[in-house]
Amino acid sequence: MFTHSFLTYQSFYLLAFLTAIVVLILEGRKRHIPALPWFMLICTGFIFFMVGAKAASLTDHDWRTVSQFKPLNYSPGITVIGGILFSFVGLLLARYSLKLPWSILDAFAFTIPIGMCIQRFGCLQAGCCYGTASEVPWAITQKIDDHQILQSTVHPVQLYESIGCVLIVLLLLKMRNRFKAPVNFLFFSAMCYYVLRFCLDFFRDIHAYAFNVNYFAGLTSVQWLLFALIICSTVIISCREKFYTLKKDNPIHISRLRHIFFFVVLCLIVQAGSLWMNSVDRVIMFITLTPIVVILIMKTYSAVIIPPLRLAAFALIGCAVLLMSQTTVESRSVKNEVTETYNTISGGIMSGKINFEKELVTGGGTSCDGSSAPYTTSNLAFKEKYSSLGGGYARTWVRGEQSKLTAGLNLVASTFRETIEVDYNEFSSKKNTYFTANPYLTSDFKYIGFTAGMHLGNSSIIQYDDSEYAESMLTNSTFKPQFGIRAGRADGVYFAGHIYDNSIPLGLIPWQLGIGFGSKKIAGNSVELGVSAYSILYIAPTFVIKQNVVLKPYVGIGPGFNAALGESESSTGIVGAFSVSTIVGRKKR
Repeated sequence: MFTHSFLTYQSFYLLAFLTAIVVLILEGRKRHIPALPWFMLICTGFIFFMVGAKAASLTDHDWRTVSQFKPLNYSPGITVIGGILFSFVGLLLARYSLKLPWSILDAFAFTIPIGMCIQRFGCLQAGCCYGTASEVPWAITQKIDDHQILQSTVHPVQLYESIGCVLIVLLLLKMRNRFKAPVNFLFFSAMCYYVLRFCLDFFRDIHAYAFNVNYFAGLTSVQWLLFALIICSTVIISCREKFYTLKKDNPIHISRLRHIFFFVVLCLIVQAGSLWMNSVDRVIMFITLTPIVVILIMKTYSAVIIPPLRLAAFALIGCAVLLMSQTTVESRSVKNEVTETYNTISGGIMSGKINFEKELVTGGGTSCDGSSAPYTTSNLAFKEKYSSLGGGYARTWVRGEQSKLTAGLNLVASTFRETIEVDYNEFSSKKNTYFTANPYLTSDFKYIGFTAGMHLGNSSIIQYDDSEYAESMLTNSTFKPQFGIRAGRADGVYFAGHIYDNSIPLGLIPWQLGIGFGSKKIAGNSVELGVSAYSILYIAPTFVIKQNVVLKPYVGIGPGFNAALGESESSTGIVGAFSVSTIVGRKKR
């Protein structure tokens, strides 16, 4: 039976966007697209997709609330078709504003099926977008929330769509060079998805949509919309292929003022759209906007600082990084045919605390005798303290200059103490101890890296609950997935995403998203900063000493990210960690 499990909807939602970002970065490098306009185009497409996916499911009351610039008190559903259509509008506006060639839009063709292939696994776990009742051998029992299970088995329509998206990717690989008119490849990708959705909606329950759906002439209103989109896409592709004459793309002109103005507009759209965005949506917006900020700062720095003083100015800003030269590890140019192996033994400690406070209002209304009952207020506080001690062993195989595979195992012991206070007086307190094992596999390449693994054993996660009757902020689990991704050079600027993926053998942090800066001259040294579930800002530098010793301090400040977004009336938090790793048994072959 498929139920709510550790693979939550939000985890797959985030993973789908991170995968799409990686695909687009690789496409941009393959097409030699300048970084600044390319990241602006990516950011525009993602923002318009998120806005469109939610806007299509808003009710009249929601629109009145948003029009008054008030945030919604819930996270609305997602409509993929609305997201795709809005993203098309955003991409066209960005292309026109940034004076980009039409052919650049075809790089987005693979993001639709790849993103939806991953996302539908989240839908399966969350119990949304489920199928109609069925007795086929592969039918599943679907749990749609924590307290309700569908009475009959249903079609696993979410899996049908994931499989269909894989087939679309294979078709796109075969067709990518068959179109002579630019943008037709993107239109063809969208049309394939429209056809897939049109067919699968025959097996989808009418109550499994984010908005009210009605039947007309045997088809749902969504299917009629998809049918119209299929016809329009077919006509557009056919006419463009028939009448288009090959033209050479004009070179991309970099205009700093135009890019700054467009960035300001993007920020305004993000601010307006955040009224109905949840914390994961805001994190995705943060990820897409961050590289634009970094590139704009770098270009402004180069334009303002005269060349003879650039090095001195950079030294003043980055003196802390330059001081890492005391722990230099020599960079070695290793040819692809050389293979090196080594073992890593690591250990670390972590400690932190998060406090949540909110005001509860009780009473009011009318009492039994008809008189008005008074309102009473009380202060409710959850104080979470946690610590962990861990150790790990890993084996690494290095092939070439920047390609390596690591298999490892971490063992962690952790304690959580939760104290509940009412009106600043202790109401209850409990302490639990947990032990977990974490096998994992990491694959690192020059421009990208992946980590996959799992956490086995009892563990506890601090998860903010803003409901009125919350009894605890701790969620226990016996199994958690581990995902990690790095996009960009490890010795340059890169973007990192972690889901239960910690760089040191310590307690579980549900997610972390950040940007890292590695040193090209000082191999192995880097610093990563970003946001996490337990901190509004974390800083995680890496120092390499004497080639074989690696130090990794970690500092996180502020409350959990969800609480910092305003869900908690008052919250504070801090976390600190430190790990030491030593490399032994280094061998070259």
